[in-house]
Amino acid sequence: MRIRLALLCLVAGALALGAAPAAFADADPPSDILILQDVYFPYQPKVSPAPARELKQAQAALKRKGLNLKIAIVASQVDLGAVPQLFNQSEKYAKFLGSEIAFNSKKPLLIAMPSGLATSNLPPKAAATAAAVKIGSDQDSDALTKAATEGIVKIAAAVGKPIPEPKSSGGSSTKKKSGGGNTVLIVVGVILSGVLLLALIVIVRRLSATNDADEILPDDAEEDDRRAEKAAYLEEKLEEQEAADREASD
Repeated sequence: MRIRLALLCLVAGALALGAAPAAFADADPPSDILILQDVYFPYQPKVSPAPARELKQAQAALKRKGLNLKIAIVASQVDLGAVPQLFNQSEKYAKFLGSEIAFNSKKPLLIAMPSGLATSNLPPKAAATAAAVKIGSDQDSDALTKAATEGIVKIAAAVGKPIPEPKSSGGSSTKKKSGGGNTVLIVVGVILSGVLLLALIVIVRRLSATNDADEILPDDAEEDDRRAEKAAYLEEKLEEQEAADREASD
């Protein structure tokens, strides 16, 4: 009963986790997040730690200069919730999101999509500078985040609040190396598992064969008893025969 209850709890938890992004997607996830935070990162695929850290550093540096730039990284239609039709329409979505997060005041905004960067509530020069930034050929979450980081630096310069470019920690190469190492570990693990499985099969078969032999062949003690009984029987018959021969001769 306890095991069934635990399994039901695990299933319920998994369903709740799986439904969380969908629940957010019913609205407009970036507008929900950017009300309380400065950066929205996509749900899937997630941004690697290094590009995410560099973007946050650039945003924080610009914020210290007096410009609190809101940033949304939109990697797929899932990030747009109820307005998936605005995916890859950078300028339209920038205007939409800018109006969504503007309550007491208009907030400067930068969004990154595979179609490019776009801004809202920024001076024309800063907007044009950001729009000129090219997205990497991969156009994945990491490429969008790196382009947005470059856009932040260019916006800062355009509005007269220059910031240093974040130092790259080589996250991409580290990630690739780590991935290669993980692949090697997986291969080695599979080989070792195969060897162990083969050894286990051999041991089980040998044990099975030994048990079968034990069932077919009698124990040495039993065999000795049988031989002794047979010898006693033959000796008894021999004595009877000798006795019969003596009576016949008399």
